[in-house]
Amino acid sequence: MNHNHANYELRIDFIQDLMRTTFTINGETQVTPIAYEADCPLKYNNFVYRVTLPSATSSSIHVADKPGCVAVPAGTPNLVVRLTNADADGMNKKNRVENEVAVISLVSAALANYEPKVVPAVYGWASAAAAGSQGWILQQLMPGTPADAALDEMDLEGKRGVFLQMAGMLGAIQRYKLPPSIAGYGGVMFDPNGQIVSAEMSSVEAGPWASYEDSFRGRLEIALARAETNQLIQGWRRNAVRERVQAFVDNGLPAQLSSLPSKHDRVVVHGDFSKLSRLIFRFVLSR
Repeated sequence: MNHNHANYELRIDFIQDLMRTTFTINGETQVTPIAYEADCPLKYNNFVYRVTLPSATSSSIHVADKPGCVAVPAGTPNLVVRLTNADADGMNKKNRVENEVAVISLVSAALANYEPKVVPAVYGWASAAAAGSQGWILQQLMPGTPADAALDEMDLEGKRGVFLQMAGMLGAIQRYKLPPSIAGYGGVMFDPNGQIVSAEMSSVEAGPWASYEDSFRGRLEIALARAETNQLIQGWRRNAVRERVQAFVDNGLPAQLSSLPSKHDRVVVHGDFSKLSRLIFRFVLSR
């Protein structure tokens, strides 16, 4: 059985139970995977599901009294549940859920005046930090069509309009001024008072760092430490590659960043926006 498909039924049961404990349900809740391939060779970071309630919510419901959450509006028939994959490669369980919810809050604020709304509301979440725990996020379903799926059907003006919207959103995110409680570089999470503060990166069990340079150095040193345990590349010491890499970390990195105008900036980084560059590349080739 593929690693992603293992425990498939258990995840469905977990969501069904979550819905029962969250809502007063009379009837069967329908749970449908989104963008899921049972035989995908790569491990999913999250399993995403569309949840259809037996009937729309009759009134607004506060699922959780947690930071980053709002009430489920009355009349809501569908939701999205995201379950963390405990076997995902390179994910920091300590704050991966909290980091995602906090970033959603920041991006929602950055795009508050942007129409149409593109950031889903979060209704509830649970951390994946405790051993054996299932992290989850319950959020708004926002139907739509992926831009790359619709691109081939668009004319030139339609493509240009989509790219302008994407660039506008990315620019608004990058221009958003982070709250002073985020003082470092790395990930984010909520403190006991509900403020968003600096934390470890969700993809690296390290951070936050005091400077941009320190964040690069810290991540490079972690990557090098992991590489040291790989028997396939131990030859890099015989030809001094390892020493040259270390020399770059010690001397080359500071030299590269010393004159960087933005080295003191702190902004939200959208790790999946690289798809925009692929779309633009296709757009350029099609002209």
